[in-house]
Amino acid sequence: MKFNERNKYIYWIIILFFALFIDFGANFLIDATRFIELSIIVLCWLVIFLMFVWYNSKNNLIFWVKFHFDKYFARFILCFCIIYIFLLFARNGLFNIFLVSAWSNIKLNVVKEYYFYLFNVKDIRLFYMQIMYYLLESAIVTCLIALFQEFGEKFRHKNLPWGAIGISLTWGLLHILTQGVFDGIFIIFIAFILGVAYQFCNKSTLFLYLLLLNVFFL
Repeated sequence: MKFNERNKYIYWIIILFFALFIDFGANFLIDATRFIELSIIVLCWLVIFLMFVWYNSKNNLIFWVKFHFDKYFARFILCFCIIYIFLLFARNGLFNIFLVSAWSNIKLNVVKEYYFYLFNVKDIRLFYMQIMYYLLESAIVTCLIALFQEFGEKFRHKNLPWGAIGISLTWGLLHILTQGVFDGIFIIFIAFILGVAYQFCNKSTLFLYLLLLNVFFL
């Protein structure tokens, strides 16, 4: 295994991780409306993601889809349910999730945001830009988890959840800076679960991407 191949993983992990800092920097460095901020973030993420797709098509750092519907779909559903219950716990508290009211008042996060931008902010453009934001952040985090896992398996110990460890220490810790300690710790736990789920579902990037959308949209 050549050292140059190791560098390829390290370089793209660094690039994708610092791409997530664009959101953090935009909030402080750009004196503009939220729509312009989101537009800049989405455009930058789209360009970086497409660059990685192009580079990966020539170097095969990660495999995009390992889809075994018959063998691993049940595992995907299990991970989906675990993450959803964890989200319910975080939003309603440990004991409240057993109350009927906690389940009867469930609204999809994407629906709540739609009404918020439509009636409170009164700018539906922000809602559509926020959707693009979630789609691209999920794509970048998916790539990061896959890169961490592949790098760890090739150059360290194969059986450890490197994707879970790596994304918790990068994307998870980043949220402590941007959203505070409580939300940051919550994201660290979610990130670790997603990394383990990626390995559990036979390293399917498609399943992982859908699980990430579950975090943002449900």
